[in-house]
Amino acid sequence: MGSVTLTVPARPEYVHIARSVAAGVAAKAAMTLDDIEDIRLAVDEACTHLLAHSAADVLRVELLQSGESFEIVAHVDSMIDDGDERGDGSISWRILEALADSVLLERSGESASIRLSKRIS
Repeated sequence: MGSVTLTVPARPEYVHIARSVAAGVAAKAAMTLDDIEDIRLAVDEACTHLLAHSAADVLRVELLQSGESFEIVAHVDSMIDDGDERGDGSISWRILEALADSVLLERSGESASIRLSKRIS
């Protein structure tokens, strides 16, 4: 397939667009209905987590199918909360770990990304 990048204003009312696009891309990747729903929920949780801890103007979501793996990277350019590096302890982070095969919080300077990966069944 390839990759899709979506850029929207970093505001909660735009997260549903990222969620819908991710579900559409997952469907094109021939994922099961359960996996598509997991992707939809994971994008929602990742974006919401980043927005709750940032003062960003832009939210970027990248979706990539590579072989048997579907990867999501949600990114903001301004992280204001220095909390735990992995995000442990929050219900949001635990939900992400349940929905995806791997979850990473990546920081570079003031920007932050949550990288999720899910195997395609």
